[in-house]
Amino acid sequence: MTFEKGVDMDAEVAVIGVGTMGSMAMWRLAERGVEAIGFERYAPGHDLGAAGGNTRLFRLAYMEGAHYVPLLKQALGLWGELSEVSATNLLVQCGGLNIGRREDPSMRQVAESARVHGLKLLPLGRAEMADRYPQHVLAEDDMAYFDPEAGFLRSEQAVVAAADRAESLGARILRRHRVERVEPRRDGVVIEAAGSTWKVRTAILAMGSWAPSWLPPELARHLRPKRVLLSWFAPAYVQDFEPEVFPVFTRQSGGDFLYGAPTADHASVKVCGIRPSDIDDPDTFERRHDPDELTSMAELLTSHVTGLHPYPVRSAGFTDLYSSDGHGITGRHPRLPNVVLAGGYSGRGFKLAPAVGDAVARLATGETVPDIAFMAPDRFAGGRR
Repeated sequence: MTFEKGVDMDAEVAVIGVGTMGSMAMWRLAERGVEAIGFERYAPGHDLGAAGGNTRLFRLAYMEGAHYVPLLKQALGLWGELSEVSATNLLVQCGGLNIGRREDPSMRQVAESARVHGLKLLPLGRAEMADRYPQHVLAEDDMAYFDPEAGFLRSEQAVVAAADRAESLGARILRRHRVERVEPRRDGVVIEAAGSTWKVRTAILAMGSWAPSWLPPELARHLRPKRVLLSWFAPAYVQDFEPEVFPVFTRQSGGDFLYGAPTADHASVKVCGIRPSDIDDPDTFERRHDPDELTSMAELLTSHVTGLHPYPVRSAGFTDLYSSDGHGITGRHPRLPNVVLAGGYSGRGFKLAPAVGDAVARLATGETVPDIAFMAPDRFAGGRR
């Protein structure tokens, strides 16, 4: 879709924040022929936000709820499209294990999402798991569901690929441009960044953990940036953790939740289990694990996975924006119709990113949007409950 640009407009749509969601929005706008300009305080693919840490899990049978599956299916197709146009295998579909007790709520949700949407899902008992995937230490009542569509995404590469594709189609991305002011007006939105001013018809705010200060208080109070700790471990035998024999996994075990991915570099294996914690400032939080966190992670690892050295060879902290109900915010600003919001995906967003990017591109250009009412901003901002 194309628009006739007014003489005083610098672009039809501005995307503020060209990270996970912003890069995908830029790509989907550019594919439609929409003139778009992106503002990024760092550069697409930086490791200071929610995309850092090399990989993210992709799961189709979804413990977070069956209502996510249509978006995940759309995202799966778009990940394939972006991989093709970028000549990069962004999604490695090595399959995925959901491990826990069959009666656990999260395991029931996985099974229900597969049932509702006709997904392939293979149940594996404890004996079958021990035979196929001996890397996992299982309790007597543990079992697993194997999701053949699952895998891992190359996160920073994916953001760069989306941004590059958008630019190749004519979009502009202004790197090292920190936005200082966003002023919605009746006829558009004025943006100030790096000492210059731009005017566009519609702005998409995709600022990640930096978003709350730009939002109205009734919405911002439901959002909180969190510190997310990731860790990588050296395998005793790397061949035991290659994608062909060690699928991605999530693991509910009592009060613990772990997740991990096979080796992506043939040297280390990503396993994470420290719960995200609140931070005040995404620019100044502590990015290193403290000694207690390292000890806790070592204990979690050794009680659930075998064949890895217990202390990480690499650990790092990143930041993501969490909402009070765990669902993202995707939709028009409750009071400003020429501002579209995309944020607060609460650790669930990366796998959905191209579908969310497509949705906000549709919102910004007046197209019909798939049913994403569960992410609507007005559920928090004095609208429906």
